[in-house]
Amino acid sequence: MKMRFLHGGVVLYASLLAATGSAWAENLLGAYHQAVAHDPVLAQARAEFAEDQAGLPVARSALYPHVRVAASVGVNRAEVTGIGLPILANYRSDSYGITLTQPLFNEYGQRFCG
Repeated sequence: MKMRFLHGGVVLYASLLAATGSAWAENLLGAYHQAVAHDPVLAQARAEFAEDQAGLPVARSALYPHVRVAASVGVNRAEVTGIGLPILANYRSDSYGITLTQPLFNEYGQRFCG
């Protein structure tokens, strides 16, 4: 009879412990959500993390190929005098260029994740 009472007490104690444990976990989860929603330190950390994540594409862009196109057009006028008849000449001077640059390695030693 004592064994049966002891066994019933252990079962009752275990069920009460499980019930209060889940209630405590729910209260802890509620406290966590409340802290996340209202704590300024966590809000600042979340904002800094978002800012860091926003800067990743800009940082990675240095590892992509870069194309540079340049052009210039000019007109030169030359007037040569002193030997016979004066010579007057106009001529164009044009310059065009395309530059493609591809970095071979990341100078900061980090692996490229593109």
